[in-house]
Amino acid sequence: SQRQITTGGMIGGDRMIHHNYADIYAKYLQCYVNTKSDLTILECGILKGTGLAVWSILFPNAKIIGMDIDLNYTRDNLDALKERGAFGNGTPVLLECDQFDSNTSKLDDALGGRKIDIVIDDGFHSNESILNTFDALEGFLAPDFVYFTEDNPNVVNEFKSKYSRYKIFGYGELTVITP
Repeated sequence: SQRQITTGGMIGGDRMIHHNYADIYAKYLQCYVNTKSDLTILECGILKGTGLAVWSILFPNAKIIGMDIDLNYTRDNLDALKERGAFGNGTPVLLECDQFDSNTSKLDDALGGRKIDIVIDDGFHSNESILNTFDALEGFLAPDFVYFTEDNPNVVNEFKSKYSRYKIFGYGELTVITP
């Protein structure tokens, strides 16, 4: 939220340790490790870019796109992440986006015809923003995608109701969607 941005209330970097999502991510990402060189990964809600850095190391040949309402935190941290070995094959594409807007024209330009294989939504965490982001991204998803939505235990039921054509799994505060 805007209040969190102005007061510095967002901390980030809690995906694997604090929330313990590592095993679930490993389960769904294993099929992508060392199998595709042209992956496209999009993370929404990137804060300081540490998630993007992890993806760049795990998938060194992937096109990585980060979306956030305020990219200043990420831009200020990019050099530090590069010094630690991230983004060896190129700086990620950064898009300033509000999850309450569609953002499809920005996505279309950034993707250049590519489809998104892996999505991580670690943005605003409200049901409305999560569903709006999925709606905006759905047409850009690859045929064999995986879509993670973090830190919202309730949205899984809305996904199941609205998107019965997909496989939808709830793991506490993590929802995973696959074709």
